[in-house]
Amino acid sequence: MAAIMKMSYNPISRLQTRSERFFNPLTGEDLDVSELPWFRDQEIKPVPNKLRSGALDPISAFIAARNEILIGGQSDFRIPIYDGRRRYDLLGEVDLPETIWIRGSDRDLIRVRVAIEPLFGFDKKRTGRMQKSSGKAYFTPDDRFLPIQIVVNGALITSVMNLTADCNTDPLPCNNFLANDTPVREGTMPKYPSLLP
Repeated sequence: MAAIMKMSYNPISRLQTRSERFFNPLTGEDLDVSELPWFRDQEIKPVPNKLRSGALDPISAFIAARNEILIGGQSDFRIPIYDGRRRYDLLGEVDLPETIWIRGSDRDLIRVRVAIEPLFGFDKKRTGRMQKSSGKAYFTPDDRFLPIQIVVNGALITSVMNLTADCNTDPLPCNNFLANDTPVREGTMPKYPSLLP
């Protein structure tokens, strides 16, 4: 089974809407997920308009949170998120820069602590798990604000993700993503535009 979800944001009504298609990736044939054995006991309730108004999709929410910190100078934030099925808030607190030992060296980074507040579309078990989960992300203190490490503490597992390459200092991994075959030399990657006023 495969799925495609499209989300749209209406700037006038401030509502997110979504359309979703389930299909067999081998044949392209549409599937009715309510007929699948593993899906029969699940029910997707539509999120009410009042909860979707002003909510962002998860990727836009990440950008909005970043702007709250970089442009708005906020030390804490709350971002409303609608992912097409559920509605929740991303809560965050920004700490002062500190020195963190990551991947064999000390780095001056900014820690952002985050949590999810479930509001609609979660059953009791998932709501409890979300409320017990937390995370933190360490960002560079410059205007690029790159995430260097993300740590997610869940009810069942803890995961750690590290940035392994910065194309401005280690161009080799970036060569795979270039449209042409010209290799990148150290110090020749375009700089990110500043988001600071």
